[in-house]
Amino acid sequence: MESKITAKEKISKNASTGIWKYRRIMILLTVALAALALFCLCVGKFSVTPYEALRIIFGRLTGVVRDWEPMAENDVLGLRLTRVIADVGAGAA
Repeated sequence: MESKITAKEKISKNASTGIWKYRRIMILLTVALAALALFCLCVGKFSVTPYEALRIIFGRLTGVVRDWEPMAENDVLGLRLTRVIADVGAGAA
């Protein structure tokens, strides 16, 4: 005896696989955006490692003792982070 799949079940199955495919793509794009933003924070005339850039950003937010160069903090927070935020905002528009 063969089980018949109704049209409603087919639509439901296709919709659920489509949603998961969409979610995977969105997660992948979000991770790519975060990686590119971190890359942009590190590239420039004054070299900053990704670890140091993240420490500067989160250290400023949490109040951790500053053991990095003041020039690196000024460069990351004053120039590069504002540029990255503006670029992401312009790209989202």
